[in-house]
Amino acid sequence: MEQKAFIWLLRLSRCITRGNQSIIQVRDTMKQTSSLLAIAAALMFVLPAQAQDEKPLPQILFTNVHVFDGVNEARIENANVLVEGNLIKSVSTDAIEAGDATVIDGGGNTLIPGLIEAHSHLSLHGDLFQIRNDLNWMYMGAKSGAEATHMLMRGFTTARDAAGPVNGLRKVIDAGHVVGPRIYAAGPALSQTGGHFDIRGLSEPNYYFLGTSDPKQYLEYAYLADGVPEVQKAAREIFRKGSSHIKIMAGGGVATVYDPLDGLQFTPEEIRAAVVEAEKVGSYAMAHIYTPEAITIALEAGVKSIDHGMLIDDKAMKLLKEKDAFLVPSLAVGLFTPEELAFAWPTPATKAKGARIIAGMENEVELAKKHGVKIGFGTDFFGPTNAEFAQQSLEFKARAKYFTAVEILKQATSTNAALVAMSGPMMNPYLDGPLGVIQPGAYADILVVKGNPLEDIELLVDPENNIGVIMKDGVIYKNTLDNGASAEAPQEDAKTIGLRLTRDGRMAIYGFFFDADEAGLKAESQPILEAVASVLNEDPNLSLAVVGHTDAKGSHEHNMNLSKQRADTVVSVLVNDYGIDPNRLFAAGAGFLAPVASNATEEGQALNRRVELVRMVSGG
Repeated sequence: MEQKAFIWLLRLSRCITRGNQSIIQVRDTMKQTSSLLAIAAALMFVLPAQAQDEKPLPQILFTNVHVFDGVNEARIENANVLVEGNLIKSVSTDAIEAGDATVIDGGGNTLIPGLIEAHSHLSLHGDLFQIRNDLNWMYMGAKSGAEATHMLMRGFTTARDAAGPVNGLRKVIDAGHVVGPRIYAAGPALSQTGGHFDIRGLSEPNYYFLGTSDPKQYLEYAYLADGVPEVQKAAREIFRKGSSHIKIMAGGGVATVYDPLDGLQFTPEEIRAAVVEAEKVGSYAMAHIYTPEAITIALEAGVKSIDHGMLIDDKAMKLLKEKDAFLVPSLAVGLFTPEELAFAWPTPATKAKGARIIAGMENEVELAKKHGVKIGFGTDFFGPTNAEFAQQSLEFKARAKYFTAVEILKQATSTNAALVAMSGPMMNPYLDGPLGVIQPGAYADILVVKGNPLEDIELLVDPENNIGVIMKDGVIYKNTLDNGASAEAPQEDAKTIGLRLTRDGRMAIYGFFFDADEAGLKAESQPILEAVASVLNEDPNLSLAVVGHTDAKGSHEHNMNLSKQRADTVVSVLVNDYGIDPNRLFAAGAGFLAPVASNATEEGQALNRRVELVRMVSGG
């Protein structure tokens, strides 16, 4: 499909569904619904005829790499991998002819699938009582976006989130407004009164008995439900929010004060009611759970993912295998003492519960290996700063005590891919191809690791230094290989750039770099500016927002002023050098935002100065 038709279709769908809520109203022929429908009908006939004129999707060719495909134990030596659009097109030990592709020489390093996290908490930025009572909702939303960016830059291109209001975060990431991993969201956890995610303070009333609603319910960290009808209603609401699966708090927790670790939460009938609601939309239920009795009840009720499980016994593990469920332990917690995890376990009671689960980890792993259960890779780290979230990478170190490097890599790629795929075609937001593998037709979520992680899994403990390339959905967010993108690779023309970078009616271009503490554009920005101006000149209905960024080394006032100055510089160049109407341009200073990776030069990444260009189409 040609770019023009593609943009018109985006406008049509956006305007029909959003109406007056569009950020940018489409003019002239777009004013009346009848006109919209007429144009849509015309395009239905025009587009097939234009198919012969389609421009090829952009290609990126990785050469000189050894490929771990996510499944087989041996690497594919001396291989080449061709990416076309957002999918892998071919994997071969023979040379791949792709004359127009951007070439990345892997330098003999190891290319692996993007990592998948099976138990994240991107919206938890303190202990649970702080979250309910002390933290502003906008603070938590902004920090969730920042942590999502950091997670992607650790090599995790997909995350299964295990409770919290992250459906909105998933949407803004998928739309291109925030850089981060794909997210399979559980949405609000399902908890009973007094259960693991009943995070009210001890003196806070039960609003049910007061005949009123919980004033903090809007935070949507959990729904409290008691009895089958309430569980059904809550589960249905969770899926209505767009969650890919459901999470049940089926046993006592560590981070909460008022629920005993050995306590059973929810009746078998209540758990089964939640599972049935998941099955009705083709999805599944995961369960927070530790003890054998609680695990057995959950498995018999149809739960397919047992998360944590540190106190499991042989009988319950055997049942887990018989039910073909997944076990998702979080073993990196065992690298710390309860006192070192006070940000999550703040009281003596929570520290005591934490000590019990740490003590049970080795037995859990031994039983899991004995029965050959499917083991997912989950970490469960959260906290007030990025330092706590960054401990995610320590899971590779913790698992090295029990598993081979190949086993760990499979857990973090193809096994976790099978786990998230249980959300089914109705609730899975990512259906273009499989995840967690390097094969034709799979999503182009790719890492190039410096060295061989199949021999040294702890290379992934230090992603900043040891992951040379991070690609998600066919877009490169990091490239620090010495042999980066080939200088001889042909430049994409403006139309190709515009089409490639359009996501849900929004175009983001990263690559405008500035010398330190200055606002003057570097020469490297020229080709992209020309491409942007070409797209804007081609369609007068498009408008552009330019948002400036800095690296936050200065004061808040300095960062805001400098970022606005940089945005103004880009707008000035587009107006004065390329004749773009200034009424179609908007400049804003964002001060410091979480670093946005790019596929620009290593020098540019080191400068850590970025300007984000956003192409707004019909409220995109």
